[in-house]
Amino acid sequence: MRPEDAHASLHLMAERLGERPRKRRTPPRFLQKRSGDLDVGTWAVVLCADVGTADEVFVTTTVDGLPAERGGRLNCLLVPAAVEGVEAAAIARWQRV
Repeated sequence: MRPEDAHASLHLMAERLGERPRKRRTPPRFLQKRSGDLDVGTWAVVLCADVGTADEVFVTTTVDGLPAERGGRLNCLLVPAAVEGVEAAAIARWQRV
């Protein structure tokens, strides 16, 4: 999977999430928004691509920033929740300037 494929997949998943029938009386908070309100494109992600090769890249970007990232093979895509301390420092190191 390439970074641009992950971008498309995440947007499609968010769209489909909004189409699911609600079976519970009170849905979880993350489902209370309609898919149109779920702004997946702004989510921070850590892209780990081409790991173990000369083209290895670790970069912090947004979902909408994925298509612009180089990398032929997406090995891992991290979607961090609330981070602080050591985790925040590591993620900040990989931010594109």
